[in-house]
Parts: sequence; structure tokens; C-alpha cells
Amino acid sequence: MKNVSRRSVTPCVAVDFREAGRIAARYLLERGHEAIGVIVDGSASGVQAGRATTASST
Repeated sequence: MKNVSRRSVTPCVAVDFREAGRIAARYLLERGHEAIGVIVDGSASGVQAGRATTASST
């Protein structure tokens, strides 16, 4: 997680989903998995499309 805004009156954090995906993929690959699937909604937004692109390059 990371701090979204250091100037915010209310403390808040956000998850780095890209890094979380890399960690999950690395975990599975280190344990012998050779094929990892990713399910993305057909009406993928920019964020979802980015996740699919990142997943295919991991």
C-alpha cells in the first residue's frame, strides 16, 4: 500500500494492484505453475485493460 496524499487531512492509502499482481504471479511461478489465467470483463475500462496488459507481460 502507499500513501495517496501526504497533504490530506484524513489519512488514506491505496493498493498498488500492479505490484500485487506481480507478487501473486511470482508466488505461483516459484511453486511450479506454468499457466496463469486472467479474467477481464469484455467492456474493459482503461484500468482493466492495463491490468490485462500487465498480466500478459508478467
